[in-house]
Amino acid sequence: MLPLEDSPEIDICLEIRNKWRKCPKPRVVIFADTLLTLLDPDSLESNVLLICIENLSYIGIAFNEFLKCFDIDFKSQECLFVIAAGYDMVRCFQNLPMLTTASRLHEDIVEFGTKISPCKVVFVTTPEIGILKSDLQLLNRMLLQALTLQTNGNIHVFNFAEEVTKSSFANTSVITRTLFLLKGIEDTFGCSLLSVPK
Repeated sequence: MLPLEDSPEIDICLEIRNKWRKCPKPRVVIFADTLLTLLDPDSLESNVLLICIENLSYIGIAFNEFLKCFDIDFKSQECLFVIAAGYDMVRCFQNLPMLTTASRLHEDIVEFGTKISPCKVVFVTTPEIGILKSDLQLLNRMLLQALTLQTNGNIHVFNFAEEVTKSSFANTSVITRTLFLLKGIEDTFGCSLLSVPK
């Protein structure tokens, strides 16, 4: 068991609170696991909040902590929540049936989406490449089916896995795929994520 000060759950709580103080009224909030590990927070617009959720036992911890900071009046403004998660759960919970992992992630996303409605929530599928390709394919398929059937009008899916497969980006660097993802979200959901160098 980790010492309290080394607990990932404690770390994420502190990170969210510190970032929230610096950006209390974000237009976009990105919850990201290892998929966006190379994304430099300084390359994002000042009203984009990046919350790293690597090493958490489950993403619901980050959602719950965020909701503690969440201003009720904030719900009335348009805000986009991007959830780039899946790779770490597949990697860390390989001993569990994929249905269990997918169900937990789906449950966390739907619960979070319900609580922050009418703000829009976008789940990003993980590129199906590397040694976990078959597991990621299964997870993506399960979540696509489950989230597509959701009646919550504020929950959407950006099928990044499909975009990578259709393009030539599967064999490029991680940072190139990251920029491809951010551009795709900007174009699809009409937001601005990357700051323009002055």
